Amino acid sequence: MPWRYMGVRRRLMTLGTLAIVGGLLLMSANSVMAQGTRADHVSGDYVSGERLRLEIPGTFFPGFDATGFVEVQTLSLMLGADKASTATLVVQPLRLEESQTTMDLIAPNPDKAVGSTVRYLGRAVRVSVERDGADVSASAWFNPPFTVNLDLTDSEWAEAANDPDAFVARMWDPDRDMWLTLETYTNPFDRDVTARATRVGDIALFIELTPPPIQGGDLALNSATLLLIALGGLALTVTGVRMTRGFGQRRSR
Repeated sequence: MPWRYMGVRRRLMTLGTLAIVGGLLLMSANSVMAQGTRADHVSGDYVSGERLRLEIPGTFFPGFDATGFVEVQTLSLMLGADKASTATLVVQPLRLEESQTTMDLIAPNPDKAVGSTVRYLGRAVRVSVERDGADVSASAWFNPPFTVNLDLTDSEWAEAANDPDAFVARMWDPDRDMWLTLETYTNPFDRDVTARATRVGDIALFIELTPPPIQGGDLALNSATLLLIALGGLALTVTGVRMTRGFGQRRSR
């Protein structure tokens, strides 16, 4: 009878829906298992033939409406002189004190004018590499470089006056005891910063503002002002010569 066929059809549709939902849940579970996420770190297994991307949760940066990610390209991880087939990438949040980001610890930025101000933006991560439970970060390097992406807040973007070049990512160099500039790109549309690095370590986000040039007012030295200064100097020189000559003539009499 028709009602029997309709009942079977409904059961099949229900089973199909359950199968789809179950498949999606399984994919989500696999994704969570692939990237271990805890309050103090995120980690993921690097396989040489696969690209690895670790999402940085907002819980890493309390007080900021910002997240990010770390991404490693295929066939890029080297351990010493050998290509690594597998390893574990670990990303941890850093809580830097003000004393750890003072100006004397920040290397000059060759792309910024002298006198630029530098300020730490309160977001930093430590990227490390482990293999068989041991930290092998000292011998790890990447070719091509891995990337670190960090979101910008609305207030930071306003402070930079919509200048994408104001944001710079830096890595701590333990040999020089300084924060060194990384290759950095800021996307003004997504409002995020992406840095590239060949070595793992501590990476922090800074804003570097160039002081505006002096314009207008009494301090502006235009061509007319310079001409007046030159004529005044010439007049003083001529007056001085005449006075010297007159003094000499009076003494000779």
